[in-house]
Amino acid sequence: KSKTKKTLILLRESKMEAQTDRSQFKDWNIIYPAYLNSEFTERQGRRVPKEKAVRHPRLDEISMILKHFKLNHVVEMDKSYPREWWNNGRIRFQLKQADGSLTNPEISSKKKLLVQMAELIPKLKTRQEDATVGTGATTSTGGGAAKKNKNKKNKKRK
Repeated sequence: KSKTKKTLILLRESKMEAQTDRSQFKDWNIIYPAYLNSEFTERQGRRVPKEKAVRHPRLDEISMILKHFKLNHVVEMDKSYPREWWNNGRIRFQLKQADGSLTNPEISSKKKLLVQMAELIPKLKTRQEDATVGTGATTSTGGGAAKKNKNKKNKKRK
């Protein structure tokens, strides 16, 4: 239920945003989830080092991190990354104010923001819940199969 609520919130935001004048956001920076995706190569659009990248980042996670850094942002669900056109959604965020000063002094560049996002997304509650659910089943099944293979190899050697 929580994932559907988040999706609905994003959809509502995009509908409201579509009704407003987009020209006020045109100078803001853009983040596509592909920039942080560990499954992508640099050629496919990843912009952070593979070691720091996140597996399948979602728009709501990126939005949470931007809220954490107190950066103004808008979710645009009707836009998509050209190299990944089937996945809708991007986020525009305000790095610098109209006078040129930084919105958040901790974030001096888009690259630094992306790296910090990649470090913080795995620490989100949603990611930790997904990890605990996924690891329980994988560990018990994976360990048994490895033992069986070892036993077979040892029998063949004797």
